Amino acid sequence: MATTTELRKTYTDYAKNFAGPKPLYAVAGAGDLAVELLKDVPAKLRTELTVEKFKAVPDRVRTEFTATDGRVKKVADKLGDLPRDPRKVADKLTDLADEQVKAADKLLAEWAKRGEKVVDRVVEDNKELIRKATKAAKKVNPFNGSATAPAAPTAAPRKTAKAAPAAPADAKIG
Repeated sequence: MATTTELRKTYTDYAKNFAGPKPLYAVAGAGDLAVELLKDVPAKLRTELTVEKFKAVPDRVRTEFTATDGRVKKVADKLGDLPRDPRKVADKLTDLADEQVKAADKLLAEWAKRGEKVVDRVVEDNKELIRKATKAAKKVNPFNGSATAPAAPTAAPRKTAKAAPAAPADAKIG
């Protein structure tokens, strides 16, 4: 079974993947892939969604639940493959989790690579617009040290409470 130290090391190793621009590129790549895949959906729906296929849905669902090659049967078989000893179950689950983490890491790297191309393409296509926006931002920014920067507001002088007049030294108290 994996120790706490090993789990922490695994976590920190994979957490390093989220440093720098990689998450931005991964999001851009995933979005680009989604757009690519969703472009064809309306045409596929028109051609593939027929009344006959729609009526066949209950039979297909029943098959998935009861057939020997259905998804439910496959999951049940996987659960049956787990060892009976709890310590071995934990090891098996740790191995399965490691496989999934590696698969996710690979997918993240693919999306980041794709996203980097998307970001580069967008920047290249909009270079003039970016240049103009940067120039305009420098004109508007009051903190860039230009002569047009507004003066800092001045604070009104604070009124202080007057101290009570001191009593004469020879005055009697009481």
